[in-house]
Amino acid sequence: MKREFPVYGICKFSYSQQQDIIVKSLAPYLKAMRKLHFPHRHDFYHLILFSHGGGSHSIDFQRFTISPYQVYFMAPGQVHGWDFEGDVDGYVINFSADFF
Repeated sequence: MKREFPVYGICKFSYSQQQDIIVKSLAPYLKAMRKLHFPHRHDFYHLILFSHGGGSHSIDFQRFTISPYQVYFMAPGQVHGWDFEGDVDGYVINFSADFF
């Protein structure tokens, strides 16, 4: 049985209706996105740099241990989710396929 995952558009993560790139500090971004369903997919590119914290991050069902100064890059359509331990911070960059 095929499992479906929600697909989020870049506008869900932006304060404006149309934005091709979003660059934010990770901690406030995560706080604003608390209600997201995990795991999920995006229809945009997603780059995360963790500068603080721990836990795990899974991309396409492969689990990675989070540690400071790791970078993760996800292409549109990849399934991802995370399970954080403690306070997490860093930076997130989301950009559309048109921007790319």
